[in-house]
Amino acid sequence: MAGCSHRASPVVGIDVPLAGPDGARGILALQAVRLALDERTSDYSPRLEVRDASGGGFADPHEDEGAGDWRNPGFAAKNVRSLASNGSVVAVIGGFNDAIASAETQAARHERVPLLLANRTQLWKLNASRQRRFEGAYRRRYREAPDATAARYYAIMSRTLDCRAASRDELAHCL
Repeated sequence: MAGCSHRASPVVGIDVPLAGPDGARGILALQAVRLALDERTSDYSPRLEVRDASGGGFADPHEDEGAGDWRNPGFAAKNVRSLASNGSVVAVIGGFNDAIASAETQAARHERVPLLLANRTQLWKLNASRQRRFEGAYRRRYREAPDATAARYYAIMSRTLDCRAASRDELAHCL
């Protein structure tokens, strides 16, 4: 429509391994993020865009060097760059482990997108009451217990939702 400005709804990117030796824990983390999104009843509901930090499993010898290799943190950096290219992405949640976090951090700085790192354990803790509510809700929904990594991803997504940011600058200011 002429004269109307349409602002795209905000997007939160998440970069977790979904294959390889960390795949199971990555799936727990992704489920925790989805739980945090689904629990919100407010009108602020960003879309979630997921990338596989493992690159999709083990290396195929016919692909480029390191392609599909969960040991190569270059996939995580590539994912951050890809997510950052979408102007609606207000932040990327990553940092599944130190190697991935290092690669993601460099890419996020270059792309000027806020990166919320789950490997920073001291920053993303739930208080005891919220931890109990999270664990109960997680068990009810997924029929399994969450691990500490999933709790950190839940805490990050919850804090991001609390900010209600429509842009990278708004989120950076809030956090």
